[in-house]
Amino acid sequence: MLLSNSIYIFSLGASDLAEKPSKNYEDLGNTVDAIFKAYQQVVQFIINFLCCTENRDEACCGGVAANGELTCGNVINKDKVKVCANPNKYLWFDAIHPTDAANRQYTDQLWENKDYAKPHTLQDLVGNEILNIAKPPEATDGNINPYPKAGSFA
Repeated sequence: MLLSNSIYIFSLGASDLAEKPSKNYEDLGNTVDAIFKAYQQVVQFIINFLCCTENRDEACCGGVAANGELTCGNVINKDKVKVCANPNKYLWFDAIHPTDAANRQYTDQLWENKDYAKPHTLQDLVGNEILNIAKPPEATDGNINPYPKAGSFA
């Protein structure tokens, strides 16, 4: 019960933060929307052209993706699980999870292709240009850890 209440309270606070972004983050909402749209476009592109032409509808684990188990190794059928030898030949690992090959195509597009991720790519965001992420403190001596020890708030 405590965990449920904590998660609920956290989600209330998180939604307040999401509703009132600072000027530094004003493009972030558009970028997040673009990421989801890009994911849909890239998966469709992969299905049609790039990935796994012989195994678009079949899942690597669990058989047919559209009608298979939601996740590979469902507890009820764990003894009947059959995983393919090479997941990279498949678009889907199970009914809802793309394979690493499909995810790689997706992340490559989002990392630097502004046709898929607008107004900022993930490379822009990680590069501290947009989010203004603080850089880690510099160590004064090669043997000194610049980060505080666990439990230290000084």
